[in-house]
Amino acid sequence: MQPNLDPAQHTPPLAMSTTINRSQSYLIKDEGHIFASTHYPSQQMVSMHALVQLSIGHTPLRVRLHDRNYETHAYVAGRGVRQLYLQGVPAIGFVIYPQHPIYRAIHAQTKHPVQLVSRMLFRRHDPQLLQAFEGKLELEAAANLFRDVTELLEEQLPKPPPLDPRIASVLQLIDADPTLRIEALGPAVGLSTNYLSSLFTEMMGIELRLFRLSLKLSRALRIYKPGMTITEVAQAAGFTDLQHLSSAFTKLYGASPTHFIENTDVHN
Repeated sequence: MQPNLDPAQHTPPLAMSTTINRSQSYLIKDEGHIFASTHYPSQQMVSMHALVQLSIGHTPLRVRLHDRNYETHAYVAGRGVRQLYLQGVPAIGFVIYPQHPIYRAIHAQTKHPVQLVSRMLFRRHDPQLLQAFEGKLELEAAANLFRDVTELLEEQLPKPPPLDPRIASVLQLIDADPTLRIEALGPAVGLSTNYLSSLFTEMMGIELRLFRLSLKLSRALRIYKPGMTITEVAQAAGFTDLQHLSSAFTKLYGASPTHFIENTDVHN
């Protein structure tokens, strides 16, 4: 996918009807979440997720990734040290977790950490994008929007190499029990721990330990029920303690687990 720098192809015709004072997130199973806001913490985050970011309105987005600055109305970024500049800029992001099939395709593009894409590609979804930004989208519609956007993006990306069957088996094991220790996974598929870790990173575009952490974090959000404390959520999701959960959320999401719970609708 080649960078597209034609401004006419990036400027959407959306007009916002309301002013948003809170962030709105939609968690889509274990696949990712939609995040809509005019504000985002400006500190750097070590992100394990891929990101599709779209502007809402005519102000371009600014992002710093891998020590390079970008300005556009639509882009897809792989994982890495990321700093977003959304203070007062309305935007909607599709955060893609390592469990999602398209994650491998995005991270196969190692030559360019950020790919600029045409905002026109998503124009037919503008009504739903605006609804999501305003926090008015129903959960099922949010799940459909997430699916449509990732499918559109997948059409633009080269196919990743076939997945090694041993890594496919590891993914099944982790999905069944995200708390499994890495040392137990290698023997289960006939590999040493070191070789499994190396092969997993090569195949998936992310270290095995971070993949497991991503799965535990997304499931922590899904576990929460009204009346539960964050400590109870941490224990149920397999974290050693509340501090471990809070530290991971703040470092990787730029916000506390309490903030996400209060501002997220969950699609199971």
